[in-house]
Amino acid sequence: MKSLLKKMLLAIIMLALTFSQLYGNQDGKLGQDNSGPLAKLLEQIDLTSKQQIDIKAIVQNYRDDISKLTKKGDFNSTLIAIIKAEEFDIQEAESVIDALNVLRKEREIKKMYMMHRVFHILSPEQQAQLNQLFAQPK
Repeated sequence: MKSLLKKMLLAIIMLALTFSQLYGNQDGKLGQDNSGPLAKLLEQIDLTSKQQIDIKAIVQNYRDDISKLTKKGDFNSTLIAIIKAEEFDIQEAESVIDALNVLRKEREIKKMYMMHRVFHILSPEQQAQLNQLFAQPK
């Protein structure tokens, strides 16, 4: 049981690392842009055109959500103000770090939700095939 749990966790981590780059090419073909191991795995699964369209929509929605969350300018200006101040304000520094951690957590949750949605677009047979591919040694 622990082995299965470890494999599932590994699959989730791999999805997290590669899904945002999955559909980077212009013609929409999977795996053709060397976007990572997941694209190659999904290419072996033989997705239907509807699944490809649905996955692209999910990934684009995720990217849109993330771009709304990420406003580096807000943090950068605060960081610069902390650095330039005559006295170091540890409370302000902690506040910025806390805000960044909240942002990171939100992004990771959105990424996991996106991967969950994509995984569940696959048929049970495709899911089983993907799990087998994840379990194969690299």
